[in-house]
Amino acid sequence: MRRSRVILLMLPALLGLAAAPAGAWPESPDVTTERTTATLVALPADGTDSIAVGLRLRLKPGWHTYWRNPGDAGEAVAVRLAIGERSSTGPTIWPLPEMIEASGVVSYGHHGEAVFTTVVSVPRDGAPTRIEAEATWLACAEVCVPESGKFSLVAPAGAAPPAAPSTTAATPARGDGVLAGAPGAWRVSAPWRTPAGARIESAYFFPYDGASIDHSAPQKMTVDSDTLALALKPLDPRRTPPRAIEGLLRVDVRAGGGLAATWIELTARAAPPAE
Repeated sequence: MRRSRVILLMLPALLGLAAAPAGAWPESPDVTTERTTATLVALPADGTDSIAVGLRLRLKPGWHTYWRNPGDAGEAVAVRLAIGERSSTGPTIWPLPEMIEASGVVSYGHHGEAVFTTVVSVPRDGAPTRIEAEATWLACAEVCVPESGKFSLVAPAGAAPPAAPSTTAATPARGDGVLAGAPGAWRVSAPWRTPAGARIESAYFFPYDGASIDHSAPQKMTVDSDTLALALKPLDPRRTPPRAIEGLLRVDVRAGGGLAATWIELTARAAPPAE
């Protein structure tokens, strides 16, 4: 397998909002239900002509909402932004998902607090920017309740104020992998070398495409000296592997008595035919 160079990307640190100083950057008034507290928040993004706008959901214990690919159940969070006469749909940056299993059905989503982000361009005239938003999401426990909200805030002009939180944070490394197999049985593999003194506890692949695999099927893992592979069951058992599949690979590694997750944004491409 061709080894890929792993690149660490830097993106807005919206998952660190809880540590942001109060009043550093604007946050809209709450939209509160029996299950969720929702706000719209703006943080500076990379580049002077962009703002990262996040829908911040704080779910009560026992409730969850859904990722970009909700899996075998649910519906993804949706946000529509309006900046003057321009509009944008998102999110474009998603928090890391959890696997949520109930009665044999596997979905992908988020408990607790999660921020769903869209990076938008702003006018260059140096004036504050008013941002309006409408959002929809599901709050689910034993039942799912559709929720929605309308939000408004004014983002400051110019550079970030001194009190603004850091605008960059490590996100999943990017890597290339290989997709192989036959109808009914796919295999996604990626370069991997387990650190000395550590061992892999588990691994899981979260595809971006919700119509590609059977999310409730087990993903059997195999590991050799330089490769980690997972068996995937396609949703359509007659379907051969596509040209590529993209998603997040989570690898749980135990070392020194602790367990840590490594995330890789993986693009696995079909292996070229043997000559």
